[in-house]
Amino acid sequence: GKVRPEWVENNPLGTTVEVRVSNDNGTNWIAAQNNQEVSFPSLNAGDSLRFEITMNSQSRELTPSVEFLRLWYEEGYPNMPSININGVGDWDWESLQFLNESSISVSDSSIVGSEVLNSPTLVSALNQEISPNGEGDDLIYLSLKAESPGRIKITDLDVEYILKTRAVGVYFDGDVAVPDGVKRTLTVKAAAGDDVQRVTKTFVELINSNGNNPSFIWEFGDLCSSSTNSQMIALFDVNNCTSSIGLDGILEISIPMKTTWLWDDEQATQALVTVEDDTGMAVSSWQTDSMDLKIENDIQLNGMNVFDETGKQLTNFEWLRGGTNISFTGIVNFEGSQLTPLPGQFSLRVIGQNVSNSGEPVGDEIILIETQNPGFGNYNLTFQTPMESTPGGMVFYVQAVNLANGSEFVNPSYNNIRLILDGNSPLVISVSPDDNEELHAS
Repeated sequence: GKVRPEWVENNPLGTTVEVRVSNDNGTNWIAAQNNQEVSFPSLNAGDSLRFEITMNSQSRELTPSVEFLRLWYEEGYPNMPSININGVGDWDWESLQFLNESSISVSDSSIVGSEVLNSPTLVSALNQEISPNGEGDDLIYLSLKAESPGRIKITDLDVEYILKTRAVGVYFDGDVAVPDGVKRTLTVKAAAGDDVQRVTKTFVELINSNGNNPSFIWEFGDLCSSSTNSQMIALFDVNNCTSSIGLDGILEISIPMKTTWLWDDEQATQALVTVEDDTGMAVSSWQTDSMDLKIENDIQLNGMNVFDETGKQLTNFEWLRGGTNISFTGIVNFEGSQLTPLPGQFSLRVIGQNVSNSGEPVGDEIILIETQNPGFGNYNLTFQTPMESTPGGMVFYVQAVNLANGSEFVNPSYNNIRLILDGNSPLVISVSPDDNEELHAS
């Protein structure tokens, strides 16, 4: 560093004032002249700046004085500064120069031996810190050091880049896949780099936590194919895949697909994308982080209502004439959605279980009706009730049974009703005379 002491002294004849300064905590001192700059050595600097005033006099009656002293200090210039990218590995640029009042140009073109110690690796270090797919934001910071203290200021930071071929994302229409027989569009987005002509091939896998990943391949010219393993749990319509390039240069590949009952639940699955361009493989098995595709094959029954044969809606613990018709209605959905399965995929069943007054089962349950699930989700199950229940009543349960592999009926506790059946007690069919009607003897 540098220091310029400035002071005002009064020194009668025969007196002197001497000022010395130190930047190594008082170990070494340098004589200073008033209002003249003093340069400190670049090595062995301390953490405090000190000054010393010595006043001399040849007379016992006269003494010099100092009215004020001011130190104008300029921090030292660092020697041999170095730069590292993100604190990883060796230093990527190591200067051999003293950073004085001039500036040093930093780049991979710095000359080894005269400007830098070793071949700079700034560009490769920066590229290593960029996400493999190059999509999104990356935080990159610079670490700096020097062989001597001082401040380093970085200006005119100029990072030139070339966009590489990258995968942008994978999207599924509706974000939920169910085995309802409907083909929905899977969309894959990718972009060619600045230094290539086009994306030539993509390989897309949907992550299956229960086994093999269903996958398909797109090639330039909209040639698509799918593996046999994929067809076990997902079907890709490879004859109807299409692609287009938007004004932003993004390649958008669309392919219809549907899942089967064999693909058990996934709450938020992602995709793996491999992309090739003119130069070969550009992206290898990049995983999406926001696709969040839900795979569902579980069944829930919603909105159960019960009616007697007159159309009256029944509620829990109501009395019902035994041996009469009763109807259960509701909707069949895939869990957590409004989507409905194709007809004939499983069975709907109503069972009855006599219970005591406290609700404990009495005897065996009986199957009252069983039929295949209907189309479009709405079911209506009508059957004749038993003649009589126990005094505690009969609990009727609507169930989804004979489900496909891995599928479950998820809300059985919401699909039951308890009724009191009595078909043996005398039943008043009609009353005569009617209310307010008068009969006269003849």
